[in-house]
Amino acid sequence: MQFHGDHKEKVSLTIASALRKKTIADPVVWINIVKKIALALCHFHNAGFLHNDLKANNVVLDKERGDDKFNPVVIDFGKSLPMTGLKGPKKLSHQEQVKYTEKYPHIAPEIVEESMGQSVKSDIFSFWKLCERVFAIAKLGHLPEVLARALGLDPDKRPTLEAVIESLQNVQRSSNAN
Repeated sequence: MQFHGDHKEKVSLTIASALRKKTIADPVVWINIVKKIALALCHFHNAGFLHNDLKANNVVLDKERGDDKFNPVVIDFGKSLPMTGLKGPKKLSHQEQVKYTEKYPHIAPEIVEESMGQSVKSDIFSFWKLCERVFAIAKLGHLPEVLARALGLDPDKRPTLEAVIESLQNVQRSSNAN
């Protein structure tokens, strides 16, 4: 088994804890982290799997000794499924839907509201919720328009991860130019 976290301090650091502790101040570092998560999720989808539980506590930031760069490592594949074995929509009462949405805000509304089961688009929604949190707490400014579209209630109008990655690369280039 491999340790992921700060190798010098010997502690694990999730995105949630890095945001809470304000471990990373540089916006360029955060943009790079978010872009790498999108690339990892894209790789996972291309391999034929969905994560189904992407959130700030399920991404550990790996930092090598003497290096200021953080590499995100997506963890907790307990709810992951092959795209060929997806479950249908959840069956929840209205009251259960409200509680589920409050407890698990990173889960796409179409899953909670029983209109669809898990999909690449529901993983993209979860990725967006993670980005929304990073952009707000790390004070990175407004979400790029393509990322903001991922919040849409209509899963068919959510952008592809490739479009998200391209947008993040543009943000990264403009941040590096400043």
